[in-house]
Amino acid sequence: MIVLCGKTASGKDAVAKELIKLGMERLITYTSRPMRKGEENGVEYWFFSEDQFKTLEKEGVFLETTSYTVTDGKTWHYGTPVLGMDTNKVVVMNPDGVRRILDCEKYSPIVFYLHVDEEVLKDRLKLRGDNEEESHRRLAADNADFSDIDQYYHFKIDNTTSTPEETAFLIYQLYQDCLTLSRRE
Repeated sequence: MIVLCGKTASGKDAVAKELIKLGMERLITYTSRPMRKGEENGVEYWFFSEDQFKTLEKEGVFLETTSYTVTDGKTWHYGTPVLGMDTNKVVVMNPDGVRRILDCEKYSPIVFYLHVDEEVLKDRLKLRGDNEEESHRRLAADNADFSDIDQYYHFKIDNTTSTPEETAFLIYQLYQDCLTLSRRE
């Protein structure tokens, strides 16, 4: 399983889409946040109301969940489902999710941290039309959340100037190399 981790606007979803073109399958995570323009239910996320999300959480659907209180005071919830985790999947996770999945002996994910320069992140957030106050909150939260990420990834990929296709191809090659090595052991 490929786990993509990176700060907001680091290109995780764009790279995941390119990995799918290379033969990977997306493990769709769940959220209670509103859909952004151009998103589809069941493609980027499974979108649920907060109450529905909490019900699923109580039912044990998720390996891990994370919540963020956004600038308008609402809380957005994210969760990674237990079902569907296998070798041919790509999933996007935050650092808490990465720590959680690495703690589970049942899974053998290869974690790729997508690093992007801070100024580029700010530019990308503006380009996609995110609320400026929320963008500042997310960047500040990411700086705290990612403070110890160096302990948890297998590969750090600079995604500042690469295209999503180039980044995905590099990740796919590294992942295939890891699978080949694990089969030899």
